[in-house]
Parts: sequence; structure tokens; C-alpha cells
Amino acid sequence: MNIYVIYKFSDAERVNRLLEDGKTTDENRILHFFKFRPDNRIFNWHTIAKQKMQQCNIVCYFCTITDGNNDKLKNISWELKLAAKLKKTVIVFTLNPDKKPQTDNTAASIYGLDFSGELVNIDRYKTVPAENAYEFLLNEAKWSVENSLINKLEEIPSEQLSSPEGRQRYEERNRVLLEQYRIMVETSEKLMDRRQNTSNLYTTLCSALVALVGASFAISNAIIICVVSLLAGIIITCLCINWQSCLKSYDMNNAGKFAVLNAIEKILPANMFDCEYRYNTKNGIRSYSTRERIMPIIFLLFGCIMLLLGAGVGIYLIIETGLA
Repeated sequence: MNIYVIYKFSDAERVNRLLEDGKTTDENRILHFFKFRPDNRIFNWHTIAKQKMQQCNIVCYFCTITDGNNDKLKNISWELKLAAKLKKTVIVFTLNPDKKPQTDNTAASIYGLDFSGELVNIDRYKTVPAENAYEFLLNEAKWSVENSLINKLEEIPSEQLSSPEGRQRYEERNRVLLEQYRIMVETSEKLMDRRQNTSNLYTTLCSALVALVGASFAISNAIIICVVSLLAGIIITCLCINWQSCLKSYDMNNAGKFAVLNAIEKILPANMFDCEYRYNTKNGIRSYSTRERIMPIIFLLFGCIMLLLGAGVGIYLIIETGLA
């Protein structure tokens, strides 16, 4: 797991010592840290930091809570805002958790900074004592859906299954598991329904704009054609970009749900969803979502054509006006 580390220059020695001491518990070396110290002499350090943070799974901020919050740490502020923009999970490791800041502001209490009001989604940040940093990160790296689900199942010894109490516990456990499985299937179906409704909405809007451009030609007015084409092209382009982003978000959410469903199915008699996926993949059967992702691209092309059309008509009108 790749980890981007943020810290104050004054805390560099302690942070390095904590990470070095923790390596003894990481026998397989599954944690990889990137410690970047912004330097004014490095002209493009923002670009380097952004590239490294994009490659990392987690962002860690080793924070020393200060008394006055008067020191505006611009580099740390920029890095935390970048982490929020890239939607990275941020873990705040408090180097002095017993320190009580003078301010009552929750965010300032966590970060010891004077730009807390500019940070977004404060609740998304997790705070952990720095002494537990390596152990916490190892647990995060080793976490998996299968292990998390299996560990929560109550194992019933085979000798107890012959008794009425043991069989009742076994049946109750399976009943609860099947009920949770059913709920997860229903939420997955609802998510696909919402995805379909979203696609239908975007398709309707884009189709209406394309039809509007076509209707503008019936007026035979070059100015109207130019304005309508440009506006429709800009709106369709924006809609398609947002449409693609929505579909990507739905795909990621659905992937998480099916990861949980597949993990539950490994405990159940039938592994239905995994078998269906393998069969479709083997026989070259594409899912509906794969075909659905083509629609934004098609309408995006229409949008580009309309922009070119509007620009072309506009240039023609300017030339005609100049010649006149």
C-alpha cells in the first residue's frame, strides 16, 4: 500500500523515527511511504506532489496540536486540500494527543492550523495517536472483504450441531446471513435502477438539445443557428462530462456491493453472481453498463459538432459583415 506522508519540518525527526521503528512489524514490507518536503527551490514541487499523491492509497498527516494556531502552514494547507480534491482517505496521526488547544474549533483542535474553515468534509478525517500509526496502517493494508465478513461469523463446532440448541443457533445464523444477503441484493438492484434513470434523464436532455439545433435550421436565420448551436454544444458537452462521471461513480459503488455479495456467496451453497460473471466473460457477453458508457461518447461527439457548426456560422457572419 502506497502512503503519502504530510508533516511539519519541525516534526521530521520524530516522524522518521516512528516510521523506522514500525518497520520491524512489517515483515512483508507491504507499506510504502512517500515523504515529500516542499522546497521553494523546487520550481514544480506542486506537480510532483500531485503526481505522487495520485499514486498513493492513503494520505497521512502527522500533526502537532499547537496552542495558538497562528502559524499558517501554506504547504500543508495545499496538500490537505489536494487530498480532499482527489478524494483520498486522510489519516491524522496526533503527535501530542494529550495537548488541549486553546480554541474550541473542532477542525483547529484536530489540525492545529488556522485554515480549518477552508477544509472540506472534516468528518471524513480519522484521528489516531501517532504511536499506533504503523499498526493502524498495517491493518488497513491487510483488510479484505472476505476476512472482514468471515471473522464476524459465529463458528459452531460440529459436535454441537447434533444438539437442538446447536441446530437452532446454526439455523438462526444462516437465516440472518440470508436476510443480509437479500438486503444487499436489493440495494444493488436499486442502485442499477437509479443508474438507468440517470442515463434516461441525460439521454432525454441531450436528445432535446440536438432536436433544438435541428429545429433552428427551419428558421433559416444564421444568427439564431449560430447562437443555438454554440449554446447547445456547450450544454451537451458539460452534460456528457457529468454523465460519464456519474456512470463511473455508479460502477465503483456497484463493484463494492458485488465484492460483498461474492464474499457472502462463498459461504452459501451457490455462488450465483460470480458464476454468471465468469460465464458472461468467457462467452464474450458484455454487460449493459459497458454498452451504456458508449452513449455519453456519442452525444459528446454531437456536442463537438455543434460547437464547430456554431463557430463556423459565426465566422461566416463576421466575414460577411466585414465584406458588407
